[in-house]
Amino acid sequence: MGQTINGITKARTNSGSHKKAIFFELLGSGMLYSLNYDFRLKPNSNQGFGLRVGLGKGTYTSNETFGSRYTTLPVNFNYILGNKRSGLEAGVSFTPEFSFQRFDDQFNFYSILNLGYRYQPINSGLLFRLAYTPILIGERSHPPIGISVGYELNKILKTVFPCLLISVHSQVLAQYKEISYDIKVVYGNKF
Repeated sequence: MGQTINGITKARTNSGSHKKAIFFELLGSGMLYSLNYDFRLKPNSNQGFGLRVGLGKGTYTSNETFGSRYTTLPVNFNYILGNKRSGLEAGVSFTPEFSFQRFDDQFNFYSILNLGYRYQPINSGLLFRLAYTPILIGERSHPPIGISVGYELNKILKTVFPCLLISVHSQVLAQYKEISYDIKVVYGNKF
């Protein structure tokens, strides 16, 4: 349905924004802990398909590698069932793990199931996740649970990014005026 102005019907476009969130996860797909960015693929909705990427850190606790640190890069494809604040989240993570030890660098790869509850506000605010996260591919003793706390970013992005754009734009204009003034001084008003 569209809007009619002076007998001309304009089609209403749905250029909605995609929901974005950032959250800290303890255990889960990042192994020990990770910082994650989540992007919903369906505009203006918490439900449906989404993509999540993160950066995790941890320390091995086995006797052979005790104290060695590792880095993980979890990438998660997920689906949220439920169109309000609460939903069932199901997905799979692909998590490469890099360990840079003194004498032996290691690379491991894990595939991890994510199945759990997700509370995400409709507009902005606190996000909470609790998930069952067993390892499907790869061998590692890992508690099969993930607990996440974060924040829905939509209102922050709508407020911060326009301010940043205005700031950058005003800086570019100020530099342009200086360059223009310098050219006029050197070449006169003919330029």
